[in-house]
This record gives sequence, C-alpha cells and structure tokens, in this order.
Amino acid sequence: MMRKKPALVAVAGVSAALIAVHAVQGVAAAAGRAEAPPRGSGPAKAASAAASPARTGVGHGVRVGTVTLTTREHNGTYELVDPTRGGLSTHDFFADDNARPLTDKDNVWGDGTMKNRRSAAVDAHFAAEQAWDYFKNTFGRSGVHGDGKGPAMTVHYGRNTADAYSDDNGSFFGDGKDGKNPVTALDVVAHEYTHSLNQATARLASSGEGGGLNEATRTSSA
Repeated sequence: MMRKKPALVAVAGVSAALIAVHAVQGVAAAAGRAEAPPRGSGPAKAASAAASPARTGVGHGVRVGTVTLTTREHNGTYELVDPTRGGLSTHDFFADDNARPLTDKDNVWGDGTMKNRRSAAVDAHFAAEQAWDYFKNTFGRSGVHGDGKGPAMTVHYGRNTADAYSDDNGSFFGDGKDGKNPVTALDVVAHEYTHSLNQATARLASSGEGGGLNEATRTSSA
C-alpha cells in the first residue's frame, strides 16, 4: 500500500538550539525548490508505542554520522520505531508498503552512504528524536500534538527533490536534485518538526505575513 502524497507546507531552515547542542555533520542540499505535492492523506500516523520493547541500535547516517538510535523489536525484527518517544517512526517513501516503518535484522542501520537507503533514514530518525527531547525537556511538550504520540518521518521522498515538507502528522525529506544529497541534516529535520508543531497549534499560513512568521519561528538558546 503506497502512502498518498500529502497536503503539505514547503519549508527549509535551521533550528538553532539543536545545532548548539548537537553538531550537524554535513550541510543539507539547498539548491532549488520543489513544487509542493498535491493534496492527499498525509503521512501515516506513527506506530503504537506499546507494541514491543525498545532497543538501542546503531545508525550510520549520511548527515549525522554514527549515532545511537532507539528502535523497536517485533517478532525477531527491528523496526525504525521509537517506543520511548510515542512510537516516532521512519519510513521509505518508495517502499512497497510505505505505511510500514523501515525494518532491519541486526539493528545496525545504514552505512553512511546513499547506496544504502537506510542511511538517510538514520539522519531523519535521530534528528527527530533530538527534536522530541528538546521540546519535552524545554517546554514539557511530548510530541507534535502534546499527546505523547510521535510523528512519522519519511525519507527518499520524490525523484530528485531538493526540499522537505511537513504537516501535523510528520515530515517528508527529498534526496536532493542529484539524488545524492538528502535533505536530512539535523537542522532541517528539527525545523520540519517545528513546522509540524505549528500546524498542530497556531496553524500559521504558508504565505504572506503568517508565512513569514511560520518560517521565522524556531527554537533558540540565545
């Protein structure tokens, strides 16, 4: 079952507080803007957090390097789902069934290159976990909706797409114009997470004065 293209807001930017705490490895592809997808259902909601126990995996991301990830073990297979953060999940848009999160046999994800489709997923999953922690620890907000449920991150979105999109269920990240530079740097993912939170609360417009506020709104430790 392929996930339908979402009704989303085109975004790009920086989350300053998270950059100050976690160094960004690599710079997100910024050349060009992709046209926002047509209206659709949006990303699938993240999986139930209570289904299976949390595990600690190792990820090798394109942007974030080697990091630890919180995953879920289910029937002997590891899923890119974080039970400790409300079932926050990460998906591959071009998977046969992209409503399901990515899976792995040994809980070691990606190899740091775009030859392995899980590498960009490591970036998105890790960065979304950091964004979740920032909003929870700083503002006491668990999840985009404040209901303890995690959003869905989707990588490899579109063909030659140098942009990212979000709605209040989660975010989509392209692989760059050449398909080799995923738009999954920590600052971009954190910015998208913040856009999702905005969609779930203030719902600022995506153009005009509201759009300016929408793009300018970011967390800052300064």
